[in-house]
Amino acid sequence: MGAAAALGAALCWAIAPIMFTLGGREIGAVNINRMRLLVACFLLLVTHLITLGIPSPGALGATRLAWLIGSGIMGLAVGDTLLLKALMLIGPRLVTLMMTLVPLMSALLGWFWFGEGLSTFEAGGAILCLTGVMVVVTAHKSRTEPGDRHAFRKGLLLAAGAALGQTLGLLFAKQGLQGDIPVLSAVLVRMLAALAVMWFMHMRQVPFIHPNKIGRRELLLILSGAAIGPYLGVWLSIVAVAMTRIGLAATLMGTTPVLILPLSHWILKERIGWRAVFGSVLTLVGIAIMVQLITMP
Repeated sequence: MGAAAALGAALCWAIAPIMFTLGGREIGAVNINRMRLLVACFLLLVTHLITLGIPSPGALGATRLAWLIGSGIMGLAVGDTLLLKALMLIGPRLVTLMMTLVPLMSALLGWFWFGEGLSTFEAGGAILCLTGVMVVVTAHKSRTEPGDRHAFRKGLLLAAGAALGQTLGLLFAKQGLQGDIPVLSAVLVRMLAALAVMWFMHMRQVPFIHPNKIGRRELLLILSGAAIGPYLGVWLSIVAVAMTRIGLAATLMGTTPVLILPLSHWILKERIGWRAVFGSVLTLVGIAIMVQLITMP
């Protein structure tokens, strides 16, 4: 179940960026981030009310609440903000490549923090997954290239910071999920914390665009992307972290760059070369190994 949730999250995170790309070219990344967090929080509040009978999380305890708030801030606010800044400097190809560090960081920190280890075969599957992802993203040509060495180095540092932010977000979430706590409540706490921080960070720099000023088609794409990415995708990611080891969950969730390839080809009409296909095969083999080992009695 944990492996399926992780792969489901990766698929959601592959679909949502395409919707944001098609619908958000005119309003900017910061406003997209605000809108998707607003929509996700609303959907989570409604879902929380329907499934648990209360509109907001109950008493979670100060320590657990602090871990979940920290998880939302590090993973969804700080990590995403650094990611957006890195995209502007070095482009999506290099940023996506840097984000493949998340599974490695997660496995390493999960070993130190929770005592979670990987067997030889599991490590082999993880390496195949990461190798496949790296082959795919390095084969994908970015439209934006670094203009100078300073911008290039700064972009790489920002992307590495984004990867670390997402890794810490996963670790903090797993720490906050210790004990008997509804996963949905944990997701809602993380999202509300991220929304508050994102709004505060960009309140003065970037004015909010009212939905009335956005075309109907574009608004529908953004709202749909918000429902699929930060709502369903983040929910599945926390389910995955709660139900399996964080290194394995992060590795499976790190396959988003591969899953986005056929979608980009069919929807955005991007060309896919043989290296991308080869990397996809490597990743699928690695996933098959890991899922088989996870589900073995």
